[in-house]
Amino acid sequence: MREYMVPFSTKGEDRLFFSLTARQCLWLAGGLMLGLAAVFIPAAAFRVPFPAALAFAPLGLPFLGAGAYLALRKVRDYDHDVGADVYLFRKLHYRFRSHDYILH
Repeated sequence: MREYMVPFSTKGEDRLFFSLTARQCLWLAGGLMLGLAAVFIPAAAFRVPFPAALAFAPLGLPFLGAGAYLALRKVRDYDHDVGADVYLFRKLHYRFRSHDYILH
């Protein structure tokens, strides 16, 4: 089989931490940041000191879970696997795209 030069890398993304790609690290960090904001904003509004603010921790779990789901879950898309974030963005792009094919 002959190999042809391509102007881009075909080996995939580089791994950063714990064998996670940069995209996965960003999704996890974003979920963690939103989760921490969901914990500490109500704690600051009620003027709760830091150790007692951990009682608000269940407020941040859905955001952390959503970030982990989008980062780590693989979805079967036709004949190949893609990340849940890529699959979600493709679905949203298709849904919000104009489907008015008849010109007036």
